Amino acid sequence: MRSLIICEGIIDLYVLRRYLEKTESWNFIDRSTLPKYYGEFPDESGENPKFESYRQGNNYIDICAVGSDTRIDEGFAFLYQLNKTNPIFPIKQVFIVMDRDKRQIEDRLKKIVSDARKQKIQINKLLNGISNMLALNFGVETLQLNVIPIIIPFDDFGSLETLLLKSIEQQSKENRHVVKNAEDYVDFYTDTFPNKKKRQYLTKDGLIAKAKLSATISITHPDRTAVPFRNLVMAHNWEEYEPIRKHFKMLNELL
Repeated sequence: MRSLIICEGIIDLYVLRRYLEKTESWNFIDRSTLPKYYGEFPDESGENPKFESYRQGNNYIDICAVGSDTRIDEGFAFLYQLNKTNPIFPIKQVFIVMDRDKRQIEDRLKKIVSDARKQKIQINKLLNGISNMLALNFGVETLQLNVIPIIIPFDDFGSLETLLLKSIEQQSKENRHVVKNAEDYVDFYTDTFPNKKKRQYLTKDGLIAKAKLSATISITHPDRTAVPFRNLVMAHNWEEYEPIRKHFKMLNELL
């Protein structure tokens, strides 16, 4: 079976990759070694979505990091085009991993429905964190597609970075102290320059969350600050942390 995970940013992709590798033994696979019947990927130059593929036996997963929540429809565009032109090996289930931010989950679900409709995929209603089995048209083909939104966090406002910070702080009393001070440090900067339009840095809530995570990791792993941030993110055993397992358990159940 072939599955697709649409996520927002590159940090999401790194965490998902680590989680899949460690919990279900999925292996990264180079694009050049994919089967000939796999189909083509869109151009990844510039600001286009980033793709990675993984294999476990005869099953495959593509992770598509589109860049932001405003570009989720680009992931659906790939899904629609692939299933329309490659009925031999279509995507049969798609996970949409999206930050909740400061919005209600229902509002985020409505956005997913709207983004899908932009790409001719007619979805009427979705529920978060569960399977939504739908019969959808892809050109002349009608295919069963399992759509699983994972809007995170489930029970609070925030983002994936929020879950990662919670995971770090749950490890020890000292880690809680580190996370609190990292958050206070970033909040002090934004409070000192409260006008987002006038300040030079951290002009969006998503960037603020990333800064808090980066500040925390720079304290807990100061010897690794010279390596790419990807290595820092991948170095954590996120799959062992309860907040991550809680939100990503659908991946274990369905893949």
